[in-house]
Amino acid sequence: MLTKPPHGSPCNGCGGCCADQRCPLGRLVFGPGGRCPALEMRFPAFTCGLVESPEKHAPHVVRTHGADRAAKAAAILIGAGLGCDALLEGEAPNAEWRAWAIGRVDRVASAEAAAIWCAR
Repeated sequence: MLTKPPHGSPCNGCGGCCADQRCPLGRLVFGPGGRCPALEMRFPAFTCGLVESPEKHAPHVVRTHGADRAAKAAAILIGAGLGCDALLEGEAPNAEWRAWAIGRVDRVASAEAAAIWCAR
């Protein structure tokens, strides 16, 4: 397993975040709990199965919206490309990165993505 990068650093695919706890999208799809069932190994790193293979983990969403739209919406909702947002116990938060990341969120795209995943 890769070593988790510091909070706010570029994601290296270590999977530590998803192995530790489920993100809000993971809780929506799978319910509360520990390790996310959508955590997938793509050697040499891990990836989110809700982005990479939504048809496997959320076929109801894919039937309604298509795999491409579901994957793009999942990527928006998990903050793909913004950096490591996982704060594991005892880790110091990067407040400067957090402010930057919050400023990068497209609220319209996020609302549209949430509508795709929250529709039942």
